[in-house]
Amino acid sequence: MNARPNGPAARYWVEESIKLTNLDPEIEVDEVTAIAGTDRVRPIKSNTYDLEWFISWLKGTVEREGCIPGSFVTGKVDENRMRAVAKFPARDALEKAGATLKRGAHIGFAHRGPTLAVIVPEEHQYMIKISATQYQAQKAQWEAMTEGRRGKKAFVRINEKRNGMVFINVQGSEEQEIGPLKVRVEGLVAGERLDAEHWHSSFLQSERTLREKVSATGALLVVDRRFQALRLFGGSNVVAAAKDCIRDEVQRLALMEYEIPIARQSVRFFVATGLQILKDTLGEDSVTLDVASCTLKLKGGDDAIQHARKLVEEAIAAASDGVLPSVEGNEDGSICPICYDTAAHPEVLSCGHSCCEPCLLHYLTSAATSNKFPLICMGDEASCNTPISIPIIQRYLTKQRFDHLIDVVFSSHIQSNPQKFKYCTTPDCTQIYQCDTGKQFHKCPSCFSEICSSCNEEAHEGMTCEERRIQSNPAEQERLTEEWAQSNNIKRCPSCNVLTEKTEGCNHMECRCGVHFCWICRGTFDERSIYGHMNTVHGGIYVPDPGNRNPAPAPIPLFGAQALQEHMRAEREIEAARLRREELQRRLVEDQRRRREQALAEQRLQAARDQERWRLQLAQERRRQEEARLAAEVARREAEKKKEGSFCAIM
Repeated sequence: MNARPNGPAARYWVEESIKLTNLDPEIEVDEVTAIAGTDRVRPIKSNTYDLEWFISWLKGTVEREGCIPGSFVTGKVDENRMRAVAKFPARDALEKAGATLKRGAHIGFAHRGPTLAVIVPEEHQYMIKISATQYQAQKAQWEAMTEGRRGKKAFVRINEKRNGMVFINVQGSEEQEIGPLKVRVEGLVAGERLDAEHWHSSFLQSERTLREKVSATGALLVVDRRFQALRLFGGSNVVAAAKDCIRDEVQRLALMEYEIPIARQSVRFFVATGLQILKDTLGEDSVTLDVASCTLKLKGGDDAIQHARKLVEEAIAAASDGVLPSVEGNEDGSICPICYDTAAHPEVLSCGHSCCEPCLLHYLTSAATSNKFPLICMGDEASCNTPISIPIIQRYLTKQRFDHLIDVVFSSHIQSNPQKFKYCTTPDCTQIYQCDTGKQFHKCPSCFSEICSSCNEEAHEGMTCEERRIQSNPAEQERLTEEWAQSNNIKRCPSCNVLTEKTEGCNHMECRCGVHFCWICRGTFDERSIYGHMNTVHGGIYVPDPGNRNPAPAPIPLFGAQALQEHMRAEREIEAARLRREELQRRLVEDQRRRREQALAEQRLQAARDQERWRLQLAQERRRQEEARLAAEVARREAEKKKEGSFCAIM
C-alpha cells in the first residue's frame, strides 16, 4: 500500500492502491495492465535521469569552485532523497559555489539532473542535541527563544528527529551576537543543578521512582551521577514545585532507618568507642548496634551515613592494628582548639592538634558559608595555621558537599585576586580569563566575545582604554565637545542646536535650518531687522565677540575633535537624507501627475475608440437594413410578375 503523498498530488491518492516503482522508463501502460491483471492503471509522472552522471557532474562542479580535495561525500537521506556535502577553505569560495549551483548555469543540468536544493550554512553555527523528553519539558522556553530571535543576526533553529532526539542549532552571521545566544542555549540544555539540600544517596538506585513523582509537577528530573546531584528541566514555576517535592522526599528519607553491615572483628570497636561517637554526633536515639547480626541501624540523611562509613573504616584499621581506643579517646587530655574543652573522640590533624569529631564535622560542613580559606587548624590560640589535609575533609563530607566546597574555594580565590582573574563580560557566561598573560585581548571560548585585559571591557582595537571609555559615555562626549567648542569660539544655532563656526564676515548668521541669528547674543530675528539689532545693541555689524576670550586656537582634544567630526558627518548625512526625501517626494508627485495625465489620455483615446466603434456599428446596421429593404423589394417584384402570368395569341 502506498503512503499518502504531500502537496497537490494528494488529491489523486487512493488508499486502496499499490504503487509500482523502479520500472523501465520505456515501459507502456498496456504492459503494466497485463502484469497487474487490471485495467485500472494510472501512470504517475516522475523524473528520469542518470544518477551516476549527476553525482559526477556535481562533484566536478564543486571541485572547480575550489572545495577541499576529498571533502565531497554523498549519502542517502530516505527512499527519495540524497545528500551531498562539500567543504571549502574559505567563506567566499563557499558562497560563490552556492551561487553557481543555485543558478544552474551548467549545460545539461536542467534536463539531466534531479531537483537540487542548495544549502549554504550560516557563517557561524553551533549544534547540540537533547532528548525529546527534555525538549517537551522545556518546549515553552525553546519556543520563546526562537520567536524572540526572528529577523536577527543570530537565531535558534530546532530540528526534531524521529529517533527521539532534538537538534538545537545556533546560527548567525555575527560572532558577537551568536556568542551570548550560545551561552543561553547551553544553560537551558544543562538545566538547573540542585544543591545538597535536594540530594540523598538512595536516589542513585531509585531514579525511576523519583522521576515519576516529579513528573506530576511537569518538570523533568535527571540524576547526575558524576556530581551526585539532581538536575531539573522546565519552566520556573514547575521547577519550583519540583524542588518542593524533592525536598519533602529528602526529609522523608532522613527519618527512615538504614542498616550498615560491619565486620565481626569491628564489633569490639563500636561497642567500646564507635557507637558512643555516633550517638554524640547524630543523637542518642538515632543509632543502635545489633551485635547478633553485626549491623548498625541509624536514622538520618547522607551526612549520617557518611559519618558511619568513616567509623567503619576506622574500625577495620583498629582491628588490623590491634589497637582499641578508649571510650573517652583522649588519654593525654588534649584541648580541642574549636570548643576549648577536652577533646572527646579526637581527630588528630597533621600538625599534632586534636579536635573533637563533632566540632571538626561542624567546622567543615559550615566552611562553605564562612568564605575563609584555606581551612586551617586553629590550635595554639589560632596561630597554628596548618592547612587541614584534603583526605580528612573528604572523610567528613559527602561527595556533593565536598564538590560544593571546592566550587566555593575556587570562587573565593578568583574574587580575592581581581587584578589577576576576571569573569567574561557576557551575561550568564561563566568563563574566567587571566589578565597577566601579556595578551592585549582575550577571546572567550564559550561566547566568542573579545575582551580587553586592561579595562575588562569589549575589545577596542585602535583605541586606548580611556578613548573607549569616553566613546561609550555619551555624557562625557558631550562635555568634551562643549569644552572644545567654547575654547574655539564655536556656537550652536539657537533653533536647531547645530554647531556653527564663524570664519569671516559680519555677525549676521544664517543657519541652513532657515533661522537668522546674531553671533554675539544668539538672538533670532528676521532678515530685515537683524542689522538694526546689531547696530543698536552691539554698536555695529563687525563688532568682535566679547565672549571669545581666547581667540587663538586651543589644542583640540582627540576625542573632542572626533566627536565634532562625527557630529558634523551625522548632520551632513541628515541633510542629505532630507534632500533625498524631498527629491523622492518630488518624484512621487511628478510620477502621480504623469500617471493621472496618462490615465486621462487613455480614457480619451478609449472614448474615441468607443465612438468610432459605435459609428461603424451604426453604419453596418444601416447597410444591413438597406440590403434587407432591397431584397424585400426584389422579392415583391418577382411575386407580382408571377401573379400577372403570360398569354399566347392564336391566329
